[in-house]
Amino acid sequence: MFYSTKGLIELNTICKENLVSKLFIFKSLERQSTCFDLLVEFHQFDLKYYFQNYMSFRNSIDSIFNHRKIIIEEQTLSNPILIEHISESKTLVYDSENIKYS
Repeated sequence: MFYSTKGLIELNTICKENLVSKLFIFKSLERQSTCFDLLVEFHQFDLKYYFQNYMSFRNSIDSIFNHRKIIIEEQTLSNPILIEHISESKTLVYDSENIKYS
């Protein structure tokens, strides 16, 4: 959980290790109103490392939240309804340009 300083530090470490540029949480469309999903934007890097990097990020996120989260990559968004929902409910939790906890 990232609600504590320790959790934010752990989340920042995961993001740094997995070349995340920005990470947002947003209200889940599928589950209870208290659930959230993740929107991620990765830095540019060689695509031959993409799958390994993504799986490392996915496994690390799953371990800190103790269950599987839906992770959407920002560059894959094309559904206007989903884009609108995410835009209205997203909150930035990590920005590699402005790291608060490390």
